[in-house]
Amino acid sequence: MYCCCSSGVFSYNLSDHSLQRYNKVTGLSDIGCTVARFNPYNNTLVIGYTDGNIDLMTNNQVVNIPDLKNSAALGSKTINNIYFKNNLAYVSCGQGLMVIDMNQDIILEVCNIGPFGSALNIYSTTIFNDTIFSATDQGIYKTSKNDPDIQNYQDWQVVSHPLPMGVYNGIVSCGNKMFASYSKRLTYPAGSFFLADTLFIYQSGKWTHDPGIHDNINSLDSSTVNNTPYLTYVGYLDEKIVDTSGGIIRHVNNYSFNSAAANPNDAILDNNMNVWIADAKYGLVEFYPEFGTAASYIPSGPFSNSIFAIAAQGPTVYVAPGGYIQSDEEPLSIGDIGISEYSNTSWYQMIDNPPPPRQDSLLDLCCLAIDPQNPLHAFAGSYGHGIVEYNNSAISNAYDPTNTNNALSSISAYYSVRIGGVAFDTGGNLWAANSNVNACLVVKEKSTGTWQSFNFSGIPNFPGASNTTNLLVTKTGAKWIVFPGEGILAYQDNGTFSAPSSSNSVFINTNVNNGALPSLGIYCLAEDQNGAIWVGTSAQVVVFYSPDQVFNGPGGWDAQNVYVQQTGYTQYLMQGQYTTCIAIDGANRKWIGTLGGGVFLMSADGTQQILNFTSANSPLLSNNILSIAIDQSNGEVFFGTDQGLVSYRGTATEGNSAFSNVYAYPDPVPHGYTGPIAIKNLVANSDIKIATVNGELVYHTVALGGQAVWYGTNFNGNRVQTGVYLIFCTSPDGTQSLVTKLLLVN
Repeated sequence: MYCCCSSGVFSYNLSDHSLQRYNKVTGLSDIGCTVARFNPYNNTLVIGYTDGNIDLMTNNQVVNIPDLKNSAALGSKTINNIYFKNNLAYVSCGQGLMVIDMNQDIILEVCNIGPFGSALNIYSTTIFNDTIFSATDQGIYKTSKNDPDIQNYQDWQVVSHPLPMGVYNGIVSCGNKMFASYSKRLTYPAGSFFLADTLFIYQSGKWTHDPGIHDNINSLDSSTVNNTPYLTYVGYLDEKIVDTSGGIIRHVNNYSFNSAAANPNDAILDNNMNVWIADAKYGLVEFYPEFGTAASYIPSGPFSNSIFAIAAQGPTVYVAPGGYIQSDEEPLSIGDIGISEYSNTSWYQMIDNPPPPRQDSLLDLCCLAIDPQNPLHAFAGSYGHGIVEYNNSAISNAYDPTNTNNALSSISAYYSVRIGGVAFDTGGNLWAANSNVNACLVVKEKSTGTWQSFNFSGIPNFPGASNTTNLLVTKTGAKWIVFPGEGILAYQDNGTFSAPSSSNSVFINTNVNNGALPSLGIYCLAEDQNGAIWVGTSAQVVVFYSPDQVFNGPGGWDAQNVYVQQTGYTQYLMQGQYTTCIAIDGANRKWIGTLGGGVFLMSADGTQQILNFTSANSPLLSNNILSIAIDQSNGEVFFGTDQGLVSYRGTATEGNSAFSNVYAYPDPVPHGYTGPIAIKNLVANSDIKIATVNGELVYHTVALGGQAVWYGTNFNGNRVQTGVYLIFCTSPDGTQSLVTKLLLVN
């Protein structure tokens, strides 16, 4: 059973009950899947996408047909539906009708069937008797299936009486009848969501309408079980299976689990008369009518494709799906999706186990902080409803002005506490940026569990009750808070929780000798291993190389430009890019996320581009990067996008102060393996030499943080011979050394 979703397709094996993903990582060409249909004639799954792209998958091998995607056609290119007749696939899309020969994997016909050859948006196509019928946004069109020139718009006729003109979003053959759905919701979009659609029936050369009430029909399909045809139609909150005489065989409007209301997009009937439903919230749902029960099948992963914030520590990853304010009146609500947590090889949706003190605390979650001493203990900030605390994959508390002794401040009676950032300091105290109030910084002290707020209204240039977003706590204990459109607030209490003053607080802006920021469009902050603070803006990336000097008075500490050589020209780092997030890996390299430009990996000093991942050259789901987090223990880099989460196994890990449990992996290196061989748990930036047991040096490299990578080749790039190889590891200062070994089979 195949089910398509926005990031790809997954399958459910009816024999062994296993789930399998198919996406850009496994070979699909795109995201934004709109339809997936299986052709038993040649055992091929055809997948269509919102941008007109098409994949043909046979035995997990993918053939891409990008002709429509790459065309210069204007308007929608969305693949709406697919109908098969032997080896021919009739593809209904925003640009008309395409006919694909699946024996040759080529497009045979492109049919623009509208007036004067214009491209109609075709929702669905079927063949009934000897005629091709297409449901379009301008009525039902037909032509002979034997027409030698179906590309000729003059050969197509619109079906009028008794059918009204308008949008028909489905048409299907079922037994000796054909059914078409007239969508009032799409024909009259303004205020007509709850108007009943009309189902028309074609039989014996005549059209009649079904007198039943059909609320917002989303899709039509047909199934044949034991030589009996059945019609499936999916409505706004339910789906029905009927026989060709109109009798309801199956009706599903809710599921047995969680008393869940159905939210179906598509449904089919299997050979056991069970109903399979593609549900917008619950994934692939199998409904057993004999027992009135249902089961939901969803591949393991985050519970939202909006990945606004990520936090990773060792084997634990947290994902927040919310966002920041959209207007002065209300925050960006994403419903009760909650935080997704990955631990113990499983994903958990932390909503109501146990229920939080306030259900609205689950809205607008936008920032995360993991307890440095316990990866199963974390906090999330809500841009409207305070702070939520998590313990052992469940919500343990929620904080707002009613239970923090008023340390957290509200901006209004309804939209209460907007938290733009949360972070721990080295002492285990939790800090939070409280937006739109003068007391914009709060702390939950570890030793006492009490909360305290800090008011900055007396600080020069402080903008007052403005929006706050990112919060960074540095290694020296300074707190840096981003005020979008205003600047950056820096505060250093040296662990004393002292009141803000002009001697321990400064507001940084674009003025020379007061920061010289290139733009007030500030998106992110990151501290590297040398203590420098990198600032991502809408204009470029700049660096404060000695950030503690900002508290020494004006001058001498302004943000510095980073210069990059690009195609023979010198330019600023990320010049012209909207830099949304920066993360530092174990080798002190900078992973930089952008809006529209994908991800860049830059050298430690930011002057050399090492990698640039985009949705075109990698499995990256989108070029809009909202967040980046790194598991420093193994180098895995997580990219949060507006289309979902994807990770990349990087080569740099966090280095150790001493060699401990150093080993190479895989060991032994098997015959035919040409991937990376990792030497792990090294002193940061160690010198690595690899030699035969006879002392012949074959390779030399420097570790990226705590890990070095070798591809089993010598200095000339040739594969080394089978044998045992010695790995000599030396710390950068030469005071520590270690020898390990591995077996390589060539």
